[in-house]
Amino acid sequence: MQTSKSYKAKVLAYIDSIEKAEDTGALLIEGYANTVVKDRAGDVIPKSAWEEPGALSNYKKNPIILAYHNHSKPIGKAIDMYADDYGLKIKASISKGAGDVYNLIKDGVLSTFSVGFSVKEAKYIPEDDTYYITQVELHEVSVVSVPCNQDSVFQISKSLEDAEAFKQEFVQPAEPAA
Repeated sequence: MQTSKSYKAKVLAYIDSIEKAEDTGALLIEGYANTVVKDRAGDVIPKSAWEEPGALSNYKKNPIILAYHNHSKPIGKAIDMYADDYGLKIKASISKGAGDVYNLIKDGVLSTFSVGFSVKEAKYIPEDDTYYITQVELHEVSVVSVPCNQDSVFQISKSLEDAEAFKQEFVQPAEPAA
């Protein structure tokens, strides 16, 4: 099934480290902007979709981090991203100028990401009522209070080693047959 329908999926995040950048006061956050588990909307975006040539290229030209999918509320920039077996991992710098959002992240109140994207191609599998998104274009990443991906609730830790136990809880669904 091929589709040109464009929509936003409010998906995950799991921030597994927060550090303060001494020179600017920015917060460095790292976690999953999207995971490979089925979200509340019934979508799965496997690692392979994020690895497609057009998936991240336009976003990387202006890797903005927003608050609440509000295009007039930029709060930082993505400084690194890659797909792994758990999903789309991202490291971002959140500006001290983000005000309340900065403080809520620092206090651990806001701790999830959500992605805004266009679906370029998807396969619907009626047996498990799931859309497997096989081609995607990332538009933006936001910090949000409630993500679409129910398994994306995260904890803040001081190091990646502390987050390893949480990462093991992700269950990667099998990709649909062609």
